[in-house]
Amino acid sequence: MSAMPFYASLIAGAASLLLLVRFTRLRTIPGLAAAIRTLLLLTILLPAADYVFERSHRDVALAKPATPVYSFTAANGDPAAFKLWWEYYAGEWFRPNGGKASTEMPDPKGILPFVFIPNSVGPFFDAVVRINNFGFRGADIEFDKGNRYRIFALGESPTFGATIRRDDLPWPDVLGKLIQSRLQCDRPIEVINAGTEAYNLQNNLERVRRDIIPLKPDLVLSYHGFNGARFVDVDPVKGAAPAAPSKDQGPSALVNELVYRIKLFRWRKSSVTVPTFSQETILHSRYAELYRELIGLGRDHDFLIVLANFSMVVVPSSPREVVEFYQRAFVGIDQTMARMAAHNDIVEKLAAEANVPFIDTTPNLAGEWDEDLFLDPVHFTQKGSNRLAETMLSGLLPILRGNESLRCRERAISK
Repeated sequence: MSAMPFYASLIAGAASLLLLVRFTRLRTIPGLAAAIRTLLLLTILLPAADYVFERSHRDVALAKPATPVYSFTAANGDPAAFKLWWEYYAGEWFRPNGGKASTEMPDPKGILPFVFIPNSVGPFFDAVVRINNFGFRGADIEFDKGNRYRIFALGESPTFGATIRRDDLPWPDVLGKLIQSRLQCDRPIEVINAGTEAYNLQNNLERVRRDIIPLKPDLVLSYHGFNGARFVDVDPVKGAAPAAPSKDQGPSALVNELVYRIKLFRWRKSSVTVPTFSQETILHSRYAELYRELIGLGRDHDFLIVLANFSMVVVPSSPREVVEFYQRAFVGIDQTMARMAAHNDIVEKLAAEANVPFIDTTPNLAGEWDEDLFLDPVHFTQKGSNRLAETMLSGLLPILRGNESLRCRERAISK
């Protein structure tokens, strides 16, 4: 229900209740009429209070500094400053005529949360997000790959790319440029960004079947983690911590905020424990099943699956003050870190079990909270995207060099 019908129905309901009390025997109940009149007054005042609340939040957003405070160091350790920046940053993607509205549409098949609009563009801060002719982020590609060796980088929003400056590039784009600049191969190598914001591995399996297999991939490089955190839990009732509350999207912003703060207070006061995962149970989790399904798709359709683990700005060994800095905007980050550690165990063990290549992304990236690599717990700055691309290239080099059809060799560096 939109705001105006909500307010009107609320006021009408309170007025009808007052009339019911006045013209029936209910008027004899002491204090009832006064209570209903008070309720009617509150319902009349609610729209004004909502207006003031929303206006104050808009003014705060407009007053934000131009310089992002997306790291512990940049925010001088102030979690409130980071929370305000992150809300503004997220709002840029979701605003009307923003990147999301300009590039996404409902899935015609009703399976996926949404699909990208081919040949669409959308703004995100100073950057332009371009969706190509086949619904992937980046430049147009041809259906027939010809002699090209085709790599798809499959993942979530960190792969899609949270680019905020005009020249920023997602890590798959950086990887493609690194390959072109450092390797000379008999076949051209094409890297396609198949990352999708808000998707998890289950969604991306559908995307592989629907959009990627018809384009004849040679290699699919998987970088998943955060969006599928719940898939790690084998028994979410007995072993897992309660999920952090989310804010409802009702017509009254003031009521939404009040209810959310009450739920958040109760959640923080509850006995929230960090979940633990045994080596045996994680390999029976939903996440493990999904990865096995991805590996099976590669074998069935003759393309190589390369599994990479997931990196966050904080890890369990990070300083507590830094973890709590991110906790303000990302409630339950301790639980998320535990699930991502279990996820990374799953990925490494399944790679060994299935004899598929594994790339460890964590060295010099995970937990590096003071090096300006992350915009938030999981999304990368350009420096972070560059570092991840270098790590991915190091992991792919033995595969590319070992492919006899590619005959790759290092390019000579001109002095």
